[in-house]
This record gives sequence, structure tokens and C-alpha cells, in this order.
Amino acid sequence: GGAADVAAPDVAAPDVAVGYGPDGLGDWSPFPYTKKREDADAAAGGVFSTVADIARWGGWLSRAFDPMSGDGGSGDGGILSMSSRRRMQIPMAGVESGSSGGDARPRYFTGYGYGLFGEVDGLHDRFAFHSGGLPGFSSVMRWHLDSGLGVVAFANCDRAGLSSVASDLLEEALSLYEGDSRRAPVWKETYEYARIVDDVILGTRGVGQLSGLLASNLFFDTTPETRIQEIRRRIRRKGGLCRHVRPFPERVAWSRSAAQLAWRVPCMMDGPLYVSIQLTPFHDTRIQRIAVMDDGELEGSPLCSFRRFSVVVPQSAL
Repeated sequence: GGAADVAAPDVAAPDVAVGYGPDGLGDWSPFPYTKKREDADAAAGGVFSTVADIARWGGWLSRAFDPMSGDGGSGDGGILSMSSRRRMQIPMAGVESGSSGGDARPRYFTGYGYGLFGEVDGLHDRFAFHSGGLPGFSSVMRWHLDSGLGVVAFANCDRAGLSSVASDLLEEALSLYEGDSRRAPVWKETYEYARIVDDVILGTRGVGQLSGLLASNLFFDTTPETRIQEIRRRIRRKGGLCRHVRPFPERVAWSRSAAQLAWRVPCMMDGPLYVSIQLTPFHDTRIQRIAVMDDGELEGSPLCSFRRFSVVVPQSAL
């Protein structure tokens, strides 16, 4: 099931593209790909491939975020586990510039993961991408994590500006595919843990029900009991709970990723509170963050854009 067309081929093969670069005189000159260049470039990924196979590889990487493709954890029968592939695409080190890859559009965040760039914008949520090239060649792969749509672009020339081209193509594809691009699938554990936290806040379950669900460092400076009481005090300051609280599925508000879910806690005054949980990206997943905000805190936040997404819950969690 591996890629069929990735190789370091015979440089004289008729189906190998010839690279070009500017000659300094306003024209293009070929860069012959010699055996000497092949050896020198090998450490930088100097292999040849096709658009179809790189798209296949990008699809395999992006499926690590699809809760329907596995258990959200380690196993789906590949050379890298789902959790390892997610770490490749989750930004770990921030990039200071507000844009990347030659694309000047503003973004909330761009960072580097364990091998790929991760990016969040206000329109279509999260992207992963990487570009590269050798003298005479340019390439980029880019995909939208939640819809699975992606773009792979190759050029047999230097300075092709492919990052901007790929970004524009993917934005166009997402606008045409708007229905599915606004889906936000979540893990079964994300949904089930959120329901338990909601029940504890509403008082229909005891705080002890959170035992075993929390990351060890979540409440290092307090206790679960204290944190739940703080949330309940915020509800009381807003006049208490509404008399009729709708079922949890009807109060789901948004999701930024398969490991995150926010929902509404209806209050008598000044609108609802929004409670959000974030899970660790590991096989034995735990809640690593519980956040609470109201409409005033949410207004103008990048999170506003995620309220347009339709949260998709695995049937096994319903």
C-alpha cells in the first residue's frame, strides 16, 4: 500500500521533468539533473515523485485527525501512529510572522510541528503544509484538517510562488465544498468527557465522576472541587441556571479540533456561559484544559468563527 511513484530515478529517463531557473538575462535556463547533483541533494529529500502520490501521502497524514478512521489513538496500521502524525501537524514552535510561505493573508497562528507547519485562520480552521524545492524545482503540499481537502502543486522552475498558489486553490476548493468544510468532527472521548463535565457542573453527577478523566497537571494549583465551585459561582452571578436546560446535544457550541469541544450553559441573565474542554493528543487521552467564558469574552475572539461549524459526533458516543 505504499507510494508507487516515489524514487530516485535514472536521470536520463524520458518522464523526468527538466528544471529551469532564471539565467540573469530575463530568460530561463535548464538545470540538468546530473548524477552528481542527485547524490548531493539526497539528504534534502532528493527523490522524484508524482502529484498523485504526494496527495496520497498527505491524505494519510491528515487522516490522523479523523475520529472516524480510528480510535483517536495509536493504531491504524501504519509506519507512524495516529498520535505521532498529529504531532507532526500540531504547531509546537510559533512563527513570528503573521504569514508564511509567501502568502500575505493574516492568520491567527502559524507554527512548526514535528515536521510540518500548522496554521489556524479565521475562515476555515486548521491547515497543515510544507513546501520545498531544489535548484530548478518547487513543490508544496497543503491540506485542511477537518474536511480532508488538500492541494499538491509542483513546478519545474525556481521562484514559482507555489505556496500562494496552493493556498488560493485550497481556499477556492473549500468555498465550493462549503458544506463539508464546515464540519468539525470530534472524538468519541471528547464528546463523552464533555457530557460528564457538564453533568458535574449542573450537579447531576458528583465531582468524583471526573476521577480518571483529568490530566495530572490540570489542577496542580487547585482541586477539581474548587474549580467546579468557581464555575458554579459564575453561573450564580448571571442569575443562576435557566429553569429549563436543554439536553446536552442541543447546547454544543463549537469545536476547533477533534480533541476540543465547547458547549453552552444557559443562565438567567446576560446570555450563557461557554464551557470548553481540550483533551491530550495521546492514546490514553485525558482532559488537559477546562475553560469558561461568556459572550463578552467571546466577542471579537478568533473562536467566534468556529461557531459556524457543524460539530460531528461519532454515532457510538450518542
